Amino acid sequence: MPRDLAARISWFYCFSALSGAFSGMAAAGIAQMDGVGGYEGWRWIFLIEGMVTVILGIATFFVLVDTPALGYKWLQPQEIRFLELQRFIKQGGRFQDESKEQNFIWRDLKASLLDWRLWLLTWVQFAQSAMAYGTSASRSWFSGVKLVAVSGAVMLSVSRRVPQIATSLDLQAAQHAPS
Repeated sequence: MPRDLAARISWFYCFSALSGAFSGMAAAGIAQMDGVGGYEGWRWIFLIEGMVTVILGIATFFVLVDTPALGYKWLQPQEIRFLELQRFIKQGGRFQDESKEQNFIWRDLKASLLDWRLWLLTWVQFAQSAMAYGTSASRSWFSGVKLVAVSGAVMLSVSRRVPQIATSLDLQAAQHAPS
């Protein structure tokens, strides 16, 4: 089960980097709407991306379910049972009222802090986040640069995401490596 979590986190960061690259392309295209409807291009970016965000946020409230049992519309009964059992096992094979008996165990904290894999994953996470926020912060320098063609903006957007995409794919490959 921890391998499943690692794969999900890896895919999350991979798609996060890709979405950053494609959002730059979309923004460059939307910015070309400068003057349409009497609005500047940057206003169109805010309007369109804001509307998409609000619509998806509202839709998620109605579509996202709390438990596998509520997903009966698209899950088979055996899939619901499997997901419920998997969740039960991940909770330590305990019922909710039994989990209140669990106290903080110092031995578990010590084992976690001395695990070299946790420190390695922490370093990879830090390096990936530093790259993501570092390239985001460096965009302020590029804001003064007037890009003549949309293709230039697209290449700039995609090329800044290459290190993030490579790191995410490397995490994904490491997840599938033999132990």
